[in-house]
Amino acid sequence: MTAAPPGPLRALLVEDSADDAELVLLELKRGGFQVTALRVDSLEAMAGALAGAAWDLVISDYRIPGFGGMAALQALQDSGLDLPFILVSGAIGEEVAAAAMKSGAHDYVLKHNLVRLCPTVARELRDAAARREQRQALEDLRLSEGRNRDLQRDLDRLAAKGQMAAYVAHEINNPLAGIKNAFALLEPAIPADHPHRRYAELIKREIDRIAGIIRTMYHVYRPPSSELGEVPLREAFQDIQSLMLPKCRAAGVLIELDLQDPGLRVRFNEGMLRQVVFNLAQNAVEASPRDSAVVLGGRRAEAATEVTVRDQGPGIPPEWAARVFEQGFTSKHGPGMSGLGLGLGTCKSLVEAMGGTLGFAPGAGGKGCIFTVRLADPPPGPATQV
Repeated sequence: MTAAPPGPLRALLVEDSADDAELVLLELKRGGFQVTALRVDSLEAMAGALAGAAWDLVISDYRIPGFGGMAALQALQDSGLDLPFILVSGAIGEEVAAAAMKSGAHDYVLKHNLVRLCPTVARELRDAAARREQRQALEDLRLSEGRNRDLQRDLDRLAAKGQMAAYVAHEINNPLAGIKNAFALLEPAIPADHPHRRYAELIKREIDRIAGIIRTMYHVYRPPSSELGEVPLREAFQDIQSLMLPKCRAAGVLIELDLQDPGLRVRFNEGMLRQVVFNLAQNAVEASPRDSAVVLGGRRAEAATEVTVRDQGPGIPPEWAARVFEQGFTSKHGPGMSGLGLGLGTCKSLVEAMGGTLGFAPGAGGKGCIFTVRLADPPPGPATQV
């Protein structure tokens, strides 16, 4: 990879000798840098320079009467600025140099061997730029997490209106595709021995992980149609597990699978079934105590397939039994509670629209609650004569 040519450089020189400072500037200019520099030789002057202007790096002599390189390094660290700090000294032992590097200096150059100065400056400027990009990436990630929290709050409302797939495609998929394509162009330009090369692999994995989450969200929330198909329950349940993982971690609840046959399929509209099971699972997690499990189950039963969601919560009181499927009825008002009524009312409407039934019963020993979606087998077609 060819290094970028040197360009403008704003250098703060901590040096008590005007002649020595001039030698440093000449070497930088000889290396192709277009230098704008200020020389300071006291703590007060350095603090004022750092606060009053933007700099690309600090080059400091080690020995300055009443000041010095280590004090200058401390002043830079106290300012909170992340700038390369390079010591330039007429004589500095290896132990002193090692101590300076351990304290935070980025490198050192001897005054009688300034030929190393320009390559050192160029390298440290690249590393500083990489650190800035890393900080920006972390800040972007924090902002993205905030936007995701806002999105989660709107999730049920948008899903109920059948707008989630379009919302996700417009707000997330398109920018994510641009990020992925841009990174595919950028990645080959990062040398394998670059100190931050590992972040490239991390970025690629995280982009793919986000894309997987979006695909899962699309399957769960895409607007339902009347199309029927053979839905593999294990795949649908695993997608719901993935999507519910943050909520489960916060609640201290596991989602487990209990399939009579790992290959069990049900003839139903896939989008509707995913919405129904997701809504039931979400309500079950919200109703469950910590360190318990919500179980998604599937089994064959009397010419039908039954899909169940079982929790270990307090169950549904008898006085609520006749109202839990009413639109607008809710039993939950705490933080993170999306409400019992809207989810169950939506579930019942979706299941009945496809010819199924949705009911509930107390769990074993009266503990918890089991919601059951019962989907009758389609009638057999006419026999084929031979």
